[in-house]
Amino acid sequence: MSVKTIFERFSGQLCLGLVAILAGLTFLNNQLNFDIPASHKVRDAAGFATPFSEVEKLDLRNGTKDIAASYASSVPTAGYYYAPVARTGAVSAPATVFHITEPTPVADPSVDAGYGVMRYTGYGGRFLYAHSSLAFSPIKSLYPGSTFTATIDGVTATYRVSARYIFNKVADLDGATNNARRTRIYSARDESGTRHALALMTCGNGANNDSNFRLVLFADRV
Repeated sequence: MSVKTIFERFSGQLCLGLVAILAGLTFLNNQLNFDIPASHKVRDAAGFATPFSEVEKLDLRNGTKDIAASYASSVPTAGYYYAPVARTGAVSAPATVFHITEPTPVADPSVDAGYGVMRYTGYGGRFLYAHSSLAFSPIKSLYPGSTFTATIDGVTATYRVSARYIFNKVADLDGATNNARRTRIYSARDESGTRHALALMTCGNGANNDSNFRLVLFADRV
């Protein structure tokens, strides 16, 4: 029997045999891949669950470079708004949107404010003061119409600046001749005699921390 005759007679069986062989090889290949330990698998990208600090990036010039270090170097070192360390009565937000938290009550307005905000309890407890280089630094940027929030005696409210004054400490505030003005400020009354919810005082002329001047803001609840 010739080869041609054999092929013609058994061509169907040969095709089935080849298909079976290919299927067997495919199964064997998959089986071998599944048996490879996970630690030996080749991966071209880190999984999203991989800790960021462990992900490395290839640098063609210097070998490997840690992505976390590269990322950190691109972050600005300074914040985009003023945020001093939070303390009792300290301001903790930007100049035009800041919060005063429970100012410390004092019976004498000459008590040093330290890092916080003091609240003079005389004349209704409406007078707040703090250092212009610390807790009240943001109020130097406040003008009539600016708002801020304050929590006093557990009550949080929003206030709007109604009036802004610069006083010379010696000429306008010190001595017996200025008793009436000091009393007005402690009572949260402006130069026209109008009473407000709060009076805020700090050093400087609004552009600096000069102790020869005092910046005073009068504010009302919104």
